[in-house]
Amino acid sequence: MRSLVFVALAACHSTPAAKPTVGDVPEVRFAMAVGNTVQIIRTTSGGLVVERKTPVPTQVSRILWVGPDPAVWLDMSNGMNGEGFPNESFGNPVDPPGPHQNEMGFVTDTGYRKLAPIEWPPAKPPTGEFAEDMSPVTEDNIALVASKNAIWQKKCRWYGGPDGGWCGYEYARRYPAPVTFMVDDAVQEDHRYDYYPKVAASPTVTIAHATRLINSDGDPEDFNNKQEILRCTPKGGAPIEYPPPGETESWVDQEMHWLSTEPPVFRITEAAPYVGVGRVPPATERIFESCSLSKRYSEAAGGPDGIVVLAGDEVTVLWNGREIGHFTRGGDHVVFAPR
Repeated sequence: MRSLVFVALAACHSTPAAKPTVGDVPEVRFAMAVGNTVQIIRTTSGGLVVERKTPVPTQVSRILWVGPDPAVWLDMSNGMNGEGFPNESFGNPVDPPGPHQNEMGFVTDTGYRKLAPIEWPPAKPPTGEFAEDMSPVTEDNIALVASKNAIWQKKCRWYGGPDGGWCGYEYARRYPAPVTFMVDDAVQEDHRYDYYPKVAASPTVTIAHATRLINSDGDPEDFNNKQEILRCTPKGGAPIEYPPPGETESWVDQEMHWLSTEPPVFRITEAAPYVGVGRVPPATERIFESCSLSKRYSEAAGGPDGIVVLAGDEVTVLWNGREIGHFTRGGDHVVFAPR
């Protein structure tokens, strides 16, 4: 029998939500990692309902949801060649991998089910432009990804290219059965796309993007001497820059999303500038409360019907910018159920 746990709105939260009218809040399901469990949660007009708590062997690094059950990637390694590669030691000792490193499985009604190992076919040599610059990969590696209607494991089989940062991937479909192997150009990965509702900007802060010189004595027209930053001004206060002055190793993307008008909460992304060779580190999500980097939230997942989940050391669920539920215990890796 499926157990349902009702979670009321947290009365101790500093900004209590307006009580929603019965029938207003849409029912939306999402999964998130809480410690070494994966929880499936449903929004309702009375609060949040925890439908299921499923233990997993170790910490969760990624959750994907295609089909009836979420898929999880546990204890992801991330070496120089990307996700799923072993960590590089550069001659220095490193901690041995844990017993569940890069383990993958499904979180089902009956518990966690580890993916059975498969035998990959011989790697297919790359073709086309720059194929002669590619070399076979000898390091063990694997990643878990999704396309629109399937869950895949993928391997980098050939590596190289003119800038040293290309992988030739091959894919093994793990859902739906049976296992099917594909080369990289035959699979269109479906990276998480957040649907943020239109929320009014807060009247208590002003947001602007600006360009700052990295070296004030350098050439002001030199592209490499310019840094894109965020400038946030609280009402009646002085402008606050992010990244702070002196921090020059990252840029702020100009796209931002308001998540709550009052209290003011918004989301940006921060990334390292591309240096022309190798792999580009992924952008980092940043959540701001007023003009301060949030100490509570590290991610914001936008889902259907105006639902947004703020996650991190605490979890707050918003509906069109209004709080409808809160967990004082944190969570992360939020993903919404497919529709």
